[in-house]
Amino acid sequence: DRVTLLVTPQQLRARPKWGEPRRNEIAAMLVRGVDTPYFIRMEFEGGLHVEAHPGEFDVDPHNKEYWVEFPVRGLRIL
Repeated sequence: DRVTLLVTPQQLRARPKWGEPRRNEIAAMLVRGVDTPYFIRMEFEGGLHVEAHPGEFDVDPHNKEYWVEFPVRGLRIL
């Protein structure tokens, strides 16, 4: 099955891929991390982007595997 989700990068959360996925998480491979004055932008394969506040998350340049969590409140079956 395939689904299409419309979420902003600020609504997503990323964490290093340790252990099993939590609810609403998918595996993603990091392409690059970009530091800006206001947020850290994590760019994953497939065009998936996550944005977080600098104090909220530090990108580990040696780790390329992450879990990306989609917001439960934003998921709807249409």
